[in-house]
Amino acid sequence: MCGIRTYDMASTKLEEPDARRLHAQDIRPIRYGSRLRLGMLLPSSNLAAEPDLAALLPLGCSVHTTRLKLAGSSHQELLAMTEKVEEAALLLKDAALDLIVFHCTGVSTLDPEMGDRLTARIEAATGIPAMSTAHALIEAFQALEAKWIVLVSALSRGRQRQRDALPGAFWRYSRQSLGLRENERPQHDRG
Repeated sequence: MCGIRTYDMASTKLEEPDARRLHAQDIRPIRYGSRLRLGMLLPSSNLAAEPDLAALLPLGCSVHTTRLKLAGSSHQELLAMTEKVEEAALLLKDAALDLIVFHCTGVSTLDPEMGDRLTARIEAATGIPAMSTAHALIEAFQALEAKWIVLVSALSRGRQRQRDALPGAFWRYSRQSLGLRENERPQHDRG
């Protein structure tokens, strides 16, 4: 063996479609971004954002990601994710994007001004409009005319911080969490 790791597909429980019987519903469009090219700065440990956006974006919209190191959730680890924001944003700039999103709720809600500081840094480095997940949450709450919001978090840490960083008029708060560990692999794909 020359050090190449192999993966035994027979040991998985996936049912692959027969290539000879490919149906129209099995063909997914290729999204080049003729209407919108969205750039996303994503935590290195995030497994959900790319498949979620690929499933949710309308035709003509594409998402292009660059990752920033984040493997934990301590205050120091969250703050460290912001150190190379300009460098990562400049990589996205090369893709001629319409908008860059800093996609990490834990970091963009680290304090009430963090989302604004991050987007200002991204825009200054690239000249491309930017927003953060903190901004997206507030805009969504306002667009929906939300009277109150319940924050459900897989992790127990960070909920109070996120609540404090967003406008207080929305929140009805509970001290419950799902009790999952950081980066725990989901048991099932959604579909």
